[in-house]
Amino acid sequence: MVWVIIIGLVVFIIYKFLSDRNKLLNNIAREGGMKFKYRILIEGLLEGPNAKIEEILKDSVVVTWRSHSQVHLFQIVPAFGKFEVIWKAQIAQHKLQNSWMFNEHDNQEAALNLILQYIDTVCQRTLLG
Repeated sequence: MVWVIIIGLVVFIIYKFLSDRNKLLNNIAREGGMKFKYRILIEGLLEGPNAKIEEILKDSVVVTWRSHSQVHLFQIVPAFGKFEVIWKAQIAQHKLQNSWMFNEHDNQEAALNLILQYIDTVCQRTLLG
């Protein structure tokens, strides 16, 4: 009897998660998709060196910067009422990463400035030793 309750609870949790995720994806689609919803952030990231959109999915966008000694990857991922920007970089022999979580309706330009300032500071420290 206990196992039936546990299995029922697990099934309910999975159903609820998938249902909420569908709502999230439907809301993004209604707002024009990932590229439109996060256009300010994406456009700002595309100003980086040799910037390129690598991938656009229903639930994420990946932008990369590439130069002879650096590769930066930015992934924008919506979460329930928020969005996350994940940054991973390879600078010379150093692997760096960080992530930022913002409220869904936060100013994307301010979020972009925060991210770029952080990256600039970390890259300068990394390159200077």
